[in-house]
Amino acid sequence: MSGKQDLTRQEEFKRATAGALRWFARSFSRRLCAEVDHLIVPSSQMVEVLGRYGIDTPSTVLPTGIDLGEFAGGDGAAFRHAHAISPQRPTLVTVSRLAQEKNIAFLLEVARALAHEFPTLLFIIAGEGPDAARLQSRSRELGLEGSVRFFGNLDRRTRLLDCYRAGDVFVFASPTETQGLVLAEALATGLPVAAVDGPGVTETLRPGVDAVIVPADPAATRAERLAMEIGQLLGDRRRRD
Repeated sequence: MSGKQDLTRQEEFKRATAGALRWFARSFSRRLCAEVDHLIVPSSQMVEVLGRYGIDTPSTVLPTGIDLGEFAGGDGAAFRHAHAISPQRPTLVTVSRLAQEKNIAFLLEVARALAHEFPTLLFIIAGEGPDAARLQSRSRELGLEGSVRFFGNLDRRTRLLDCYRAGDVFVFASPTETQGLVLAEALATGLPVAAVDGPGVTETLRPGVDAVIVPADPAATRAERLAMEIGQLLGDRRRRD
């Protein structure tokens, strides 16, 4: 009984801490933005977020761009060969700092849902961060030991490009991005994207052209809906191309 009580207290502490941090972030943002004459914001969705914070400083939307030339290279076949990944193995890729707000744990749930239809599925996670150990533990809890591989940080000019091109679908579910530059990077390497709608997503991706986007709500069916869209992409090479 005491173990359950300890877990409950821990969850209550986490919720209280998260609430306090959100309050502080909004309060600090309001004070900071009130001291400037104009804001440069990377997406119109972020303008809406600032409005919800009570910030009415005039702003201009100016997305951060990427140099397409930097993403012209990469050898997916070489990456697969180097890491003993069969050319036929269906492979998902995400590139992210491993932190709770990036929602990688949710993507593990999606991978588990897909494993029934795609038993040889591989989910590549590139990046490092404070949530790495928890995510590795969670992948084992979900029975995904052979289906998830953590690659850490990869060199942006070499191995990261190979990693992008080794994938069949790039997956993304972060609800906290200001723009989501990895979405543009994935597209620049020719990788289709499956994403949960959130800040910066709809302004970077073109549903039905280079991506599929599922609404964030209702949350109860979010993983199932994203898994279904990814499954359709994995099963249709012409659609991915």
